[in-house]
Amino acid sequence: MITLLAVNSALVGLFAFAAIHYGVNWWYSRDERVFLLFSIQCSIYAVVCFVIASYFGSTTVADAHASLNRIVTLGAITHAVVLHFYALLGNRRDRGFLWLVTGVLGILAVLSLWVPLRGTVIELQIAPLPWGGTGLLPKLTPPGAPMGLLYFALLAIHGYGLFVGATISKRDRLGGVLVVAAAVTILAGVVIGILIDFAKVRAPYGGALPHAIFVVFMSLYLSREYASRGVRLAASEKSLASSLRETQQALQDLEAEQRRLEDSETARQRAMEAVVHAQRKELASHLAAGVAHDFQNVLSVMYIWASKLLSRPLPPEKLDETSRALANAMEQGQSISRQLMALARPESRSVTRFSLDHPIRATVQTLVPSLPRSISLAFDAPETLEVEP
Repeated sequence: MITLLAVNSALVGLFAFAAIHYGVNWWYSRDERVFLLFSIQCSIYAVVCFVIASYFGSTTVADAHASLNRIVTLGAITHAVVLHFYALLGNRRDRGFLWLVTGVLGILAVLSLWVPLRGTVIELQIAPLPWGGTGLLPKLTPPGAPMGLLYFALLAIHGYGLFVGATISKRDRLGGVLVVAAAVTILAGVVIGILIDFAKVRAPYGGALPHAIFVVFMSLYLSREYASRGVRLAASEKSLASSLRETQQALQDLEAEQRRLEDSETARQRAMEAVVHAQRKELASHLAAGVAHDFQNVLSVMYIWASKLLSRPLPPEKLDETSRALANAMEQGQSISRQLMALARPESRSVTRFSLDHPIRATVQTLVPSLPRSISLAFDAPETLEVEP
């Protein structure tokens, strides 16, 4: 009996350490519900070990019977937690199966507080222990049908664990092997319990030992899984940092290209301004040349007729012709001046009609003095012609 108590004490330490370790891991992550469920599961295992020790250390039938009912209740609760732990490991969403089995286990856990599912303790008898020595062992009546339902639920749960392990092995062979090994260990303990309770096989119960092996296998799997996640996370962070550097370099290149485009646009605008300035200068030179040519014509007319006035006295009819020619030249000069002033003022333009024979007669008068006396130039319009300028 001392050996049994020592083994249970060691298992309590193992389960308590695992519960604290994974509880702390969950507290710091807050996102990994796997750690939380595993911590709860290990905590219940530790309590079960205390209850098992009290069961085998009972000195009265009432104490033994109460401890036995607590073991069944805690076992049902523990396996409900294990079921959801399997689902989280495999990232499964089998809600119908999960809540059906959880409901059955919840009903059996409550029922075992009033109805002895595993049988009733009728007496305590001295019997030899498997590891040597003797002790008081409770003698039970055969279990009832609800206990068979509980065993069936346990087989379904750990069969589901085998399925989850096979699913995990597709992406992580060794991890899947660890999960399958943990499920097989519990299944072995369940099968032994069925054989003892219903087939009357004389053998010791597995007790908390299969669950301790389960915890060891699952601890190895979780350590391996989250270590590989850390490696993948580090690789992702490295890739993200590389992508960030590439993005920053692309942004710098884009900014440089934008500056080059802005410089190119500035140079293009400057070139266009230079072209426009050159065209304006060319247009101004053409305009100045045209104005100078027109004024030169006006001055030439005035010079010719003024020379005639100064060279010799003219008869009255010639004097009148000379006066009209000078007046026409003056009027033409004023017209050129008005056109230049109109160009300088952004005002509305008006279209007027004028007689065409008047400028032709003025031109003839301009040309007559410069012609030899043997040439006679005259203009005779049949009718007054009007044009629009």
